[in-house]
Amino acid sequence: MGEQTYDPVLSFEELPKWRLTKPVRPPRPGSALVLVRESGPSLTIRSGEEIPSSRFGTYQGVFTVDMTEHRLVLDIPLLSRDPTFSFRSRVDLVCRVADPAQVVARGIRDMSGALHGYFRKMLREVARDYDIAEFHQAERALNATLAGFTGDDAVRLRNIHVELLVDEDEIATSGREFRDVVRETRLSGMRRGRHLDMIREEGLDGLIAEIMEKEGPRAALA
Repeated sequence: MGEQTYDPVLSFEELPKWRLTKPVRPPRPGSALVLVRESGPSLTIRSGEEIPSSRFGTYQGVFTVDMTEHRLVLDIPLLSRDPTFSFRSRVDLVCRVADPAQVVARGIRDMSGALHGYFRKMLREVARDYDIAEFHQAERALNATLAGFTGDDAVRLRNIHVELLVDEDEIATSGREFRDVVRETRLSGMRRGRHLDMIREEGLDGLIAEIMEKEGPRAALA
């Protein structure tokens, strides 16, 4: 089961200028360090890399960033061709941080929140071309749209899949309504057939007499 979201920044620590007894430690496997300088670009240290000037230097602070893969599940409502109806979409994907410095610079602390806007913009352009009844066609088109999407320089994505969901209560209600329509259609057909048979056998007067007897004067007049 996927996560709803996660914070790619595991921790932040302010660094003193002199760190002779407490140097900056290398990142553990599955994480990276982003060292923020007083001026100039930040420095990214990945697992297995050495840290220049770990005991002194102009680093103001250090961010520890999660570099492992996470499976996320995003629920995104999408308007259909008729704006009064919407699809319930669920996007399942695997993501990981590609550039820790960019994640820190962009202030990404809620991964699903950062991705939600991108997916909503791309998917709504497709969903609005389909009626709510074109359920399977819309789902195929949405998946085709995301087939080649791999994220950006900061975050990489793979195994993206879109599923359109139908509420269980809606299924039950729609099923009852459909059965009622089928039943009424069959009864109407049977009534028409009965009336035609009576017209052929007894003429129009006989039909009106039966309607008068069973349904009353108003029905017969109609």
